[in-house]
Amino acid sequence: MNLGTSRHRRVSLVLSDGIASGRYRLGEPLPGEETLAKMFEVSRVTVRRALADLDAAGLIERKHGLGTFVKKKPEPRDSSPMNRLANQIAQAGRLAVEVIEYEYSAPPDSVRQLLRLKPGDDAQRVVRVRRDRQQRPIMHLTTYVPAAIGRTYARKDLAHIPLYKLLARAGKVYRRAQETVGACLADPLVAPPLKVQVGAPLLFVQRVLFTADDEPVEYLELRASPDAFMLTRSWDTAAESDSPFDHYTNGV
Repeated sequence: MNLGTSRHRRVSLVLSDGIASGRYRLGEPLPGEETLAKMFEVSRVTVRRALADLDAAGLIERKHGLGTFVKKKPEPRDSSPMNRLANQIAQAGRLAVEVIEYEYSAPPDSVRQLLRLKPGDDAQRVVRVRRDRQQRPIMHLTTYVPAAIGRTYARKDLAHIPLYKLLARAGKVYRRAQETVGACLADPLVAPPLKVQVGAPLLFVQRVLFTADDEPVEYLELRASPDAFMLTRSWDTAAESDSPFDHYTNGV
């Protein structure tokens, strides 16, 4: 997943999903460039860049004078939700990070209950912004970690070590996650770090991470502009016996 997803990348992802799902069958032509440009409301230059991505991935074959044909399907995705979670958190960990706030305080009641803390218990609260290689803000993160766990590392560690690694170092390796995905509007505190206008629509993700012993070790709130961040969700019904909406499937 490309965390700084451009227009041509979004087009290529949708077409790749269409090939994987069988909407565009092996050996059959994709719609022409002009048709794709109208479908996605982008320029033909954007479409050509998207097709170049698919061509580089070996998914399509471009025949001069005839069109673009589906050559093969994308490789099957890992069907393990937690493996996908670990992979994408690791990808996010490669982004530059700025620690904006760092403190120990009593969390909101809703967070306290999710972390199963007692009334009056403190939690480590950290606010970070992750940026891409061009230093453009990608996501705004607010995390709460039980104080006893948070005190195993320092503020400076959070600037260059992903939080999941710090948790693992403290012996708190996650094995399960509970997540809610929705939308919100940028408030005056979040808008400036993300360089968006107050009131701009944002993707909003809430996540709680648990150890194998079902101990909650982290509560996270992620806010990101849909222009800069894309969340992909997928599941394998053969591998997961319950409803896929009852499980974490994908994210950052």
